[in-house]
This record gives sequence, structure tokens and C-alpha cells, in this order.
Amino acid sequence: MAKRSLLDIKFKVIDGKLDCSYRQLTTLEGVPHSVTTLYCNGNRLTSLKGCPNSVTNLDCSRNQLKSLKDVPDSVTTLDCSRNQLTSLKYVPDSVTTLYCGFNQLTTLEDVPDSVTRLYCYINQLTTLEGCPKSVTTLECNHNQLISLKGCSDSVTRLCCYVNQLTTLEGCPKSVTTLECHNNQLISLEGCPDSVTRLECSDNQLTTLEGVPHSVTKLDCSHNQLISLADVPNSVTMLWCSRNQLTSLKGVPNSVTILHCYDNRLTSLEGCPDSVTTLDCRYNQLTTLEGVPNSVTTLHCWDNPLNDQYKDKLNLL
Repeated sequence: MAKRSLLDIKFKVIDGKLDCSYRQLTTLEGVPHSVTTLYCNGNRLTSLKGCPNSVTNLDCSRNQLKSLKDVPDSVTTLDCSRNQLTSLKYVPDSVTTLYCGFNQLTTLEDVPDSVTRLYCYINQLTTLEGCPKSVTTLECNHNQLISLKGCSDSVTRLCCYVNQLTTLEGCPKSVTTLECHNNQLISLEGCPDSVTRLECSDNQLTTLEGVPHSVTKLDCSHNQLISLADVPNSVTMLWCSRNQLTSLKGVPNSVTILHCYDNRLTSLEGCPDSVTTLDCRYNQLTTLEGVPNSVTTLHCWDNPLNDQYKDKLNLL
């Protein structure tokens, strides 16, 4: 592979920023020492040698890196995603935001304690052991996790969807946003009381027991639910589509947005008067009786409605 550096192309440094992405570079030789933000993604780099110590924001994603050696100690935001990394060794202690998705990582052991935002999605992680205690935002989706053990106690936003989780035990009590859809959960036991946004769709839930009373946005679609009896009164936005519901009884009066499409509903009885947006498509409804007067947006097509209701299919 022929060597290609900044010496072979035209470039400009504007306000400390240099964008040399997608220029088929094989080396960072020639990067000026005035650069603080460097976009060198989408090249053919196998090494970061030549990256100046002035750089604080480094995007070296979409290259051929197998090591992070030569990342300057000045870097605070590092995007090394979409490379061939098997280790995070050499990530400097200065880094606070780390994007390392789309690699071949099996461990977080080398992540420095300085990191507060960690995006390690789409790797080969089976455990969160090694996750720094300083992390507040953690996106570890699309891995092979079977447990949340090792997750930092300071995490407030946790995205752990598309893993192999069967339980939420180990989920930190500090979490307010929890995205745990597309796992193998049969229970929400372990979901912390701090959660306000819960996305637990595409699991194997038969009950909503365990949903914290702090939750305002709940997506429990595509499970095996037959009842909404355990939805807490705090919920204002509810997605319960693609279940086995035959009734809306249990939907609390706090709900204003209700998506209950693709169930087995034959009646809208139980739909609370607080609802303004109602999506009840793909059910077995023959009548629209039970639609609250408060509803301003109604989607009800693909039901066997009686003729007298068909002019209301797109009510706005």
C-alpha cells in the first residue's frame, strides 16, 4: 500500500479544526501542531503516529487501527469506532467521552477512570466489568451481555438493548433512562425506582409488575401482555402495541398518548378521558364507541369497523 500523507493533499486548518477524512491517508505525518480538532476518519490509517499533542477532539473512526498507541494525552473526546480494536489499551487518562463501537472488544478493563460518557455498542462484550465508576452515560447495546453486573453506579442513561439479558438485576439505582428492549426479559424485577423513561419492548414479558411509579414514558410493545393492570399512574405516554390485549382496562387517567395497535381489542372501553392521541389500528374493532372526546388524533384503520364509522378513519 503506497504511503499517503497530508504532504500529498491540499488542506486548510480553520479555527483549529482540520478535516482530512476520506482522503485515503495512510499516515498522519504533516498534521500541523496548531490543530485542536482532527477529523481523520474514513482513511487507511494503521497507526496514529504523527497526531500532535495539541489535539483535544480526535475522530479516527473507520480506519484500520488495531491499537490506540500514539493517541495524545491532550485528547478529551475520542472516536475510535469502526476499526479493528480488540483492546482499549493506550486510551489516555484525559479522555472523558469515548466512542469505541463497531470493534472486536471483549472487555472494558482498559477504559480510564476519566471517562463519563462511554459508547461501546456493537462489540463482543459479555460483561460490563471494568466500566469506570465515573460513567454517567453508557451505551452497551448490541453485545453479548447476560448481566448488568459491573455497570457503574453513577449511570443515569443506560442503553443495553439487543443483548441476552434475562434480568435487570445489577441495574444502577441512579438510572433515569433505561432502554432494555430486544432482550430475553421475563420480568422487570430489578428496575430501579429512579427510572422515568422505560423501553422494554420486544422481550418475553407477561406482566408489567415491577414498573417503577416514577415512569412517565413506557414502551412495552411486542411482549406477551394480556393486561395493563400494573401500569403506574405516573405514565403519560404508553406504547403497548403488538401484545395480546383484549381490553384497555388498567390504562391510568394520566395517559395522554396511547398506542395500542396490533392487539386483540374488540372494544375501546377503558380508554381514559385524558387521551389526546390514540392509535388503535390492526385490532378487531367494529365500533368507535369509547373514543374519548379529548382525542384530537385518531388512527383506527385496518379494523372491521361498521360502515357508520369509516368516515372517521383519519380524524384530526
